[in-house]
Amino acid sequence: MTLNIDPEENAIREGNIGLVRRFLTLVMEQGLVEFCDELLHPDAAFVDPSLPPGLPNGPAGVAQLVQMIQKQFSHYTIRLDDIFAVGTDRVVNRFAANAIHEGGFFGSNLAGKSVSWTGNTVYRFKDGLIHRVWLYWDLLSILVQLGVTTRPTNTTPPPWVVAPIPGTPFRAAERRNAPLIVRPGQQSVPENIAT
Repeated sequence: MTLNIDPEENAIREGNIGLVRRFLTLVMEQGLVEFCDELLHPDAAFVDPSLPPGLPNGPAGVAQLVQMIQKQFSHYTIRLDDIFAVGTDRVVNRFAANAIHEGGFFGSNLAGKSVSWTGNTVYRFKDGLIHRVWLYWDLLSILVQLGVTTRPTNTTPPPWVVAPIPGTPFRAAERRNAPLIVRPGQQSVPENIAT
């Protein structure tokens, strides 16, 4: 199988990856928010449910977010474990990050504590600039490291996770080989269920 790669599209992909690397190094790690105007679309936004409400879109909003992060975390470093372009308008990465907590994150008083976490990010580009950033990161890990909460314990899932049919194995691997169970009042297994 031969792949025909359009050199122009490949240049766009490589340029987008370079833009993400530049954004992460200059803005996120070093806190140089003056580069937001150069790297971000005028309508840029971070999409992350853990962000405080009311952050404005655009480079100013992202700069405000970065300043909040830099205030609570110093020596912020990001290691890109994977980064690749998807088409000509998206870049995806998997990362590991580390920082020194300066105090105050979710109410923690553990200043000077080194914390690390992992995550994934999807960047969308518009007009050659970063337009949207969908961030998925391990916030729970940071909260545990900072003593804000404890690590969850392994428990049996609540009853709504698995249909409460007596005799139904919990684990998916066990369900594959389990006999089909006919519910009370049901005469037979419906025809559309493969056996």
